[in-house]
Amino acid sequence: MRRTLMGLVVVAAVSLGLPAAAHAQDSSSGSGSAMRSSGGLLDSDTHTRKHMLSGFLLAPYDYGFGLGLALRYDLPLVHDGFIGKLNDSFSLEMGGDLYYAWYGYYGGSYGYLNVVVPAVEARWTFHFTPQWEAYGKAGVGFRWRRFSDDYGPRIRAIDWFYWNVAVGGLFNVTERLALRAELGYGGIRLGVGLAF
Repeated sequence: MRRTLMGLVVVAAVSLGLPAAAHAQDSSSGSGSAMRSSGGLLDSDTHTRKHMLSGFLLAPYDYGFGLGLALRYDLPLVHDGFIGKLNDSFSLEMGGDLYYAWYGYYGGSYGYLNVVVPAVEARWTFHFTPQWEAYGKAGVGFRWRRFSDDYGPRIRAIDWFYWNVAVGGLFNVTERLALRAELGYGGIRLGVGLAF
């Protein structure tokens, strides 16, 4: 089920994101594609990427539904990416998640507090226009959980290995402020990024 969901997410992200970016017009010249302009996908010049600190609202959906917060620091590693003719980049995002999730069943309920620290994620970003970016990422981390049910806290568990894969998009409102959205194995994230 999760593989099917992730496959549909990737197909939807590609089908919705690529045509929109391909038809964006270059606002400076009034003609041509924004993907061919400076900062667009087909801009193969040398680039310097900024660091970014992002905060997210997190809606997890593994073992029930919940709500939480996530924080990530983006450290650019390969500013000009791996594909010479495209404007791509590679970075590491580091941070943590804190969320509570629950589900109910007939005659009772069950919940857990999740803490994921540290999380380290490899992010490969494609810069379609100076404003729009899309990325895929995969990460691992250390997770601590505290389970509870109708009778109170019951079990503490440590999962030594936490993993996540996600696709996401980023809209640069200004040079320093970005809106972010991600859909991944562990949940949906909506957030704001501050570049510096």
